Amino acid sequence: MPRNGSGVFSSAPGTAAVSNDPISSSKYNAMVADFVADANAARPVVAGGTGASSASGARTNFGLEIGTNVQAQNANLSSLAGLTLAADKGLMSTGANTVAMFDLTAAGLALLDDANAAAQRTTLGLGGAALVDVIDEDDFATDSATRPPSQQSTAAYVTALIESYRPAIGILDGTGTPSWTRRKGFAASVTKNSTGNYSVTFTSALNTANFIVHLDVERVGTGDERLFANVINKATTGFDIVVRNFSNVPIDYAGINIVVHWP
Repeated sequence: MPRNGSGVFSSAPGTAAVSNDPISSSKYNAMVADFVADANAARPVVAGGTGASSASGARTNFGLEIGTNVQAQNANLSSLAGLTLAADKGLMSTGANTVAMFDLTAAGLALLDDANAAAQRTTLGLGGAALVDVIDEDDFATDSATRPPSQQSTAAYVTALIESYRPAIGILDGTGTPSWTRRKGFAASVTKNSTGNYSVTFTSALNTANFIVHLDVERVGTGDERLFANVINKATTGFDIVVRNFSNVPIDYAGINIVVHWP
């Protein structure tokens, strides 16, 4: 086939038609055969063809091989191509094969360009305190010098502390079977030892017997009784009360006011 070194077809010598000059049949037939062969062969790229007999070969010859020279069709890229990029915007996925932009503030950029978590804590102004675990203990038993308590445990501890310094009060009815007509701040049982003599027992023992009991015997009815009460036998588990009249005779009484303070 009469093509040059670049693969471009050219007519064979002696095949050009000249007026009144006969054309050699062999040269004419050879040229026609070259035309037929050239028309059925892949036209080279330099001659405006693809140099290949398939789309894949053509892409390779053009330097457009998918996956090597060019990116294959991709739904994510198609979605991205539909966006108009602008300053101070970030990209995010909003679903399968879809992307969108969001506002990227100066504060957000300052956090994103940090190299590690420590730098991000510095940007946020958190420092080392952000790494400290909270202790959730109502009694503060750990007594840590570096770990903060939770709000719940702090509230529980302070409430218990306040309650521990709040005096316990109660009104004891010593007539018949002794009972409390009112009581707050401590749980205790009461028993009658003898006339006017009662034992108050704490449900939970105190850590010391060095507590203070204030007693007052209120007037009940219209009588002119003059009574007084004493505390005896103080212990961590409770105390005894003795009520007497003005003649120093033990007497049962319905209105014995009791206030207990403990350290």
